[in-house]
Amino acid sequence: MPKFRVHCALFTSRFALCAGLFFASLPATAQDTPLSQDVAVERALAREGIAAREDAARAASLAEIDTIGPLENPTVQLSRESVGGESEWEFGIVQPIDLNGRRGTLREAARAEAQAVEADIERRRQELVGEVRSAYVRCAAARATLDVLQRYVAELLEAGRVSTERAQAGDTAVYDVRRVRVEQRAADARLAVARGEVAADCAELSSLTGIEDPQVAIGGITTVASGMGEADRADLVAQEQRLFAATQLVEAARQARLPQIGVGAGLKRVDDGIGTSYGPVISLGVSLPIWNGGGAEVRRSEGCRRMILAR
Repeated sequence: MPKFRVHCALFTSRFALCAGLFFASLPATAQDTPLSQDVAVERALAREGIAAREDAARAASLAEIDTIGPLENPTVQLSRESVGGESEWEFGIVQPIDLNGRRGTLREAARAEAQAVEADIERRRQELVGEVRSAYVRCAAARATLDVLQRYVAELLEAGRVSTERAQAGDTAVYDVRRVRVEQRAADARLAVARGEVAADCAELSSLTGIEDPQVAIGGITTVASGMGEADRADLVAQEQRLFAATQLVEAARQARLPQIGVGAGLKRVDDGIGTSYGPVISLGVSLPIWNGGGAEVRRSEGCRRMILAR
């Protein structure tokens, strides 16, 4: 009978350990200000440097669109000719005309790249939120395990005290007291490991949120949000937009192989030594793709498109 009483105490302690694991969602009294999962996500998204990086990426992509206007910059030409006693001055402005629509194609490619950059930003935010939630759950689970082990160690201490008193009174065997003490030493070792796991698992949450030693409520493991709702796969959206941009660049490279037209208008001054006369000048020019036909640029653009398509 005495041995049965000590075994019952050990059984009760082990049952308390299992029950503690099951009811680990109870709030711990040692927590001062528990950090909620939503606040952790907000702190991570508002971390210094992330917003500035996203704004810079957006500004760069939008500036790329603005650099491709509907028309190229005009060219100013000034020439002088002198033969015998005559001299001629000619001043004009030549404006290239994009009859092939190449610049419009380039703008479409730049807009698609800007949308891809926006999708990249959204994807990085989704990944960061996932990392924060995962770290939050691990930290809460580690604290829950620590809380259970602390209760278990406290119960073992009480069981050791009771078994020691009964052994001194002759109600139980000394062997059972030794078994309780061995279990106490093993539980102390597990408790030390649990403290290390709390420090390790909560350190990641601290690095993501910038909060030193985040206090996570044990109940946080039961309030995990499931997924991102109906959010789109931003990474697939970015890849789709980049594929469209690459296709537009291929088309722009093909359009660049066609001759470009330039229209000029200006003023001509002629001085023959007797009098001076002025008159308008109108010119029309066509670019000749002789030295560079654009075939290499087409092949390069097609290669980039195939690379994106193969991802």
